[in-house]
Amino acid sequence: MRIEPGNNAQRIWQVYKNQKMLLAKEKGVPDTAKDDMALSDEARLFKDIAVAAKAAPDIRQDKVESIKNAINSGLYNIDAGKIAEGIISEIGFDQKA
Repeated sequence: MRIEPGNNAQRIWQVYKNQKMLLAKEKGVPDTAKDDMALSDEARLFKDIAVAAKAAPDIRQDKVESIKNAINSGLYNIDAGKIAEGIISEIGFDQKA
C-alpha cells in the first residue's frame, strides 16, 4: 500500500471535528463549552511546596559562613574516617554481596 503525500491528515482531522460537533449538538452542549480542570488540596499543597523550594537559595550562606569562620580560626576538624565511611557507603562497598 502506498501512502501519497497530501492533506489526508487534514481531512481526517476535519471528520473528527465534525463528529465531535454532532455529538455535542445531540447532547445539547453549546459550542462554547470548554474543558475544565480542578486541583485537589494535595495537588495545591504540592504546588506550593515546589514553588517554595524553587525560591529557596541553593547555598545556605549561614552554613558557609560558619564553616569559613571555623576554618579561619583553626577550630574546624575533619574526621577522615567519617568521610571514608560516607564514601564507601555511598558507592555501596559496605554491603555484602
